[in-house]
Order: sequence, then C-alpha cells, then structure tokens
Amino acid sequence: MQNHRFRRPMRAVLAVLAVIFSFCTGIVSADPDILLVPIPDTPTWLRQSVRISGPVKTPLELTLTATGSVSAYYNGQRLVKNTAMNGGLVTWDVTSLAREGVNCIAITIAPRPEAATRLGAGFFRRQQNLMDQSGWKIAPSPPPVGWQQTDFNDRDWKTVASTGQLDIATLTPDRQRRLDWKPVPVKPRGADEAFRFRDGDHVLLVGGTFVERAQTFGHLESALTAAASQHNVTFRNLGWSADTVFAESRGIFDTPAKGYERLIEHVRAEEPSVIMLFYGQNEALSFDDGPDAIHRFSDQLRQLHRDLTTTGADIVFVSPHPFLAMAAPLPDPSRWNNRVAEFCGAVRTVADSVGALYVDLFADFARELRRADTLLSISDSLPVDLSEHPEIRIAMNGKWTDNGMHWNDAGYAGVAQLVATRFFDHTATQPMIQVDVGATSVSAVGGDLRNIRWNPDTKQPVTFEFRRTSVSAIPTWIAIEPLPNATSLPAVQITGSDDQPVSLSRHLQNDDGVTRFADQQNAAYENLRQLVVRRNELYFHRWRPQNITYLFGFRKHEQGNNASEIAQFDPLIDKLEERIRTARQPTWVTVSVALTD
Repeated sequence: MQNHRFRRPMRAVLAVLAVIFSFCTGIVSADPDILLVPIPDTPTWLRQSVRISGPVKTPLELTLTATGSVSAYYNGQRLVKNTAMNGGLVTWDVTSLAREGVNCIAITIAPRPEAATRLGAGFFRRQQNLMDQSGWKIAPSPPPVGWQQTDFNDRDWKTVASTGQLDIATLTPDRQRRLDWKPVPVKPRGADEAFRFRDGDHVLLVGGTFVERAQTFGHLESALTAAASQHNVTFRNLGWSADTVFAESRGIFDTPAKGYERLIEHVRAEEPSVIMLFYGQNEALSFDDGPDAIHRFSDQLRQLHRDLTTTGADIVFVSPHPFLAMAAPLPDPSRWNNRVAEFCGAVRTVADSVGALYVDLFADFARELRRADTLLSISDSLPVDLSEHPEIRIAMNGKWTDNGMHWNDAGYAGVAQLVATRFFDHTATQPMIQVDVGATSVSAVGGDLRNIRWNPDTKQPVTFEFRRTSVSAIPTWIAIEPLPNATSLPAVQITGSDDQPVSLSRHLQNDDGVTRFADQQNAAYENLRQLVVRRNELYFHRWRPQNITYLFGFRKHEQGNNASEIAQFDPLIDKLEERIRTARQPTWVTVSVALTD
C-alpha cells in the first residue's frame, strides 16, 4: 500500500525542491547536477545523509529551492520553519554546523494546493573527493521528535528514485537570496533583573546525576512548573548520570565525542527557548588535581555554550551543590566541598564571561535547605541552635539523603524549592490564612479570598473561598483566633473543587490560644507532581529507550525496524502536557470554620 502512495499522480503545476552544497572559493565554475524525485502531494518528511571525508576548512553553503511551505534542518539545527517558498533560491552558511563524518539534511514540505511537488538535490563542490551524497529517504508516516538528528534510525524510510534533472540556469539572479539561520543576539533574560518564564517557553534541563535522578521524583520540574502557572511552559529532562561537559557518559558504546555530538543535536532538535546547564560536580570528583583541570573544564563549558547558542535559547548556568556530612560509619562526602567550590567558581566565571545567568546553589546551601524543609513540613521546627549541636545537624541530613551526595524524595522536595528560589530570585513564603472570629475578619498571604460569609450561628461562624497564588509543595496554614473566653475548640474543613474534603493536621499553640491547621495532603501539588513524573518517564523511554543500541546504535541492523514505535510515545506525552497545564493552575477551595463543644 505504501508503494501506491508514492506513485499517486502529481498535480499540474511543477514545484521543485533542490538542495545544493558549495565549498565556496569565491569562484563558481559550473552549475551542479540537480536530480529530481517525485514525492506525494501531502505533507512530507525527507532525510539525506552527507558524508564529509575531511575537515571542513572552507565555507560550506546549503542552498534550497522549493515551492510550498518548507522547514529545513542541518544536523538537528533548524534553518527555517514553515516558510513559504515560490521556487527561488535560498542559501545559508552552515560551516559552523558541519563536521567531518556523517551529516544530515532534513526537510519537511507542505505543497501548495495548486502545485505538484518534486524534490531535487545536488552538489556543487570544487573538492569532489570530500563529499559523498546519499539519496533522499521519505518517511512512511509522521516521524517522532528527533528525526532531524544524524543518529535517527530511518531504516523503515523508503529511498526515492530520481526521475529527471533541474536546470539551475532557469532561476534568475533576482530570485536568489541569502539568509542567516543564526539567532539575532539579544540580552539574555536574568541579565539585569529576575528571570521570568514567557508563554510558550520550552525548557531543557541538561546535566549529570542530579538532573537525571530528579525526573523520578518530579519535584524539580514541578517547582519550576508552578512558577510558570500563568504561562504555557514545557520541560524536558535530558540528564544523564555521571555526565560531564565532555559528554563522557552519553557515548554509550561510542566515544565521548560521539556522545557530545548526540547531546548537541538532541538539544537543537528540541528547539528550546531556555536551557539550564547543571555541570561541575562530577568533574570536581573525576578530574585530576592538576593545574589545568579547571582550565579544561572551563574551556569545554565555553564550547558547550557556543554550540548551544545556535538554538537562540537563554542559557542558564546552575552551580553544583555541596555534599552533606553523614554520620558514621558512612564516609563523609563533605570533604570534597572545597574542590566542588573551585568548580562553582569556574562555572560563575564562564557565565559572567558570556553574559549568561548564573544560579548559585552552593552558598548557604545547608541553611537554606533546612529553611525550605521547615516550609514544607507540618511539624514544629527544632528549638535548638544547630551550630551548637552538630550531631543533630548531621542526623537531619539523613532525612534528605542516604549518602550525602544523592537526594531522596524529601531531599529533592527541599532542593527544588531552593533552585526555584534562587532561579527566580524570590523568597518562598508560607501561604497563611488568618481568621479572627472575635473581629470577624479573614486575611490571607500567598493567595486570594472571595465569598466571605459570616453567619449568626456561632457554631459555624464563617465560610469563605481561598485560592493559592501557585500550586506548590509548601502547605497552607490556617490560624484561628476564637472568641474571647471561648471554651470550645475551632475545627476547619476544606472542600476541593471535586467536593472531596481535604485532610488537615492541627497544632494548638498554648501560649497565644491560636489553633493552627495545615493541609497535610496538599492534593493539588501531589496531582501535579505525579503527572510530571509520568511525563518524565514517557519522555525518558522516548529519547533513551532501554534497547537503544538495537534501535539506534551499532546493532540497529538487527531490530532497527522497531524504532518506528518510538513515535507512539509523542501523543501520550502531549496528552500529559495538557493535563499538566490544567493541574498547575491554582483552584478555589471552600473553607468552613466551626466551633466544637
């Protein structure tokens, strides 16, 4: 059936798509041969491999001619998106994207209703021995995200045979133009004021163990998602355990250089608007103590920044966090903190040198983590000075981590608050509702009130509705000041939008007579977090399937045809994104205060 699809008749008017490479030396001696191939008159995805056998020393140009709406990519980098073309020539300088070895040209084309569509490709090259062009391959169905990358497995794509040749001389000079695919430099967000997300932001988290493990708990993405509740913002976790700026872990069975190439292409293909880089911690542990260790790290971090600036995204450098001391008999990883601090300084220096935002997770980390934990907790904090009781401080560290280096669920919940606080440069506060029965007043911090109704019945003096500013892991506290000389205790009931009551804990403070309640379930946040965890899991399987070697690696000749199933993750992820968009919006709840006998 697929063969019949490719043989359907073309429409009456000719539309031609041609790709031409030039190693420019300032002199054009001849037109290239452009072979034409027929493609369907429906939206189409095509790929072509180009092998460059030597270093790219002279300018390399990519020229495109088309009739229809075209998107073009080179090695995962988008050059143009959904741009209408009428048969003229467009040329880009892709020298900085090209590399020795396999390169990939990827094209999507939506034909014009009145025109048949054909594809033509050819090379103009003064150094014939440097380049080897494969034939065009066409997708049998809409491909998954990542199809623009060099490593994508197009085993089930069909090769399209040529049917003729295009005469380039028919395209007059007035129909030729050069475009620059590079983004226009703009001042990065966070340079002069606090960083804020924008509607439509696509945020990538890139780094090592800290980032990869975060996806299984969901707190980090949820904390950042909650901060973007007013905007449509999506997140993708590209963490890889033990990764460094050299991508040594991402090579799998290949070299680190190949892993680095995959990282850059994957980030480019995601078309992010914000990239958060978490590097320096693994390097602090794995790099030798030689005098050039910091310089090697800094140079590669700058290279990573240069390679990712092609995306046009705002790049944010996040420092490593320190390690926490653990009680014996566990070893004390905090002995590495001086070394980690040196790499934090290197990250800051690189960020300053390129004018990027730097987020410091190292300074006052333990103190701020304890503060975040206090905000997240519904129990009373310890009334002790931890500086005078180091044994208690070390014991508390065991709440957040099993080894002082890697976080558990409670640890990521606290660290996520710290990341969000320093990323957005604001201090997290406890949402609080104050109810004074005697003064018949209700006030709130961290949320909005409406429909406050005071009742003559003193057994149930007031009901009102409350909506938090954002869906957060920090619970809401409700403080009730009863009538003077009251002998009954207040009770509170919260009913959510689903008409289900919310479980509360009560803390009676004897010194001031105020009864305090806390939302111990925080159901709205937990719903958001579980959706984020599920989204992260599906995305992980999409970009790092367990049998990746068979699907995309050196054993794809065995089971590579199953790579087509990866596309089935994308609609599932999209559906979860819709649910996340809904779940991150704060909703109104009804609060009822009653007095018990």
